[in-house]
Amino acid sequence: MKILIDECLPDELNESVGAMGHECQTVRRAGYGSKKNGELLTLAEGRWDVLLTSDRNIKYQQNMTGRRVSILHPSCEIESHEGFVTAHASLR
Repeated sequence: MKILIDECLPDELNESVGAMGHECQTVRRAGYGSKKNGELLTLAEGRWDVLLTSDRNIKYQQNMTGRRVSILHPSCEIESHEGFVTAHASLR
């Protein structure tokens, strides 16, 4: 799965998500830094399957009807690489 990691999440998640077998990149590394949500979603369509973000308001701000990219919100607070690894390990 191709996962784009939003700016609001730690850059270290790129390595963690990649280690799980997914192709991933941060928004900044993809060249989409500082883009508004609507423009970011448009740029991600056709290139990425999922936008991983902690922005829970995006679903209220953007119409996802017809979009070819999904939004995934972590179900826990992710403030660090270690927090993500711990959360992921608990899902196994």
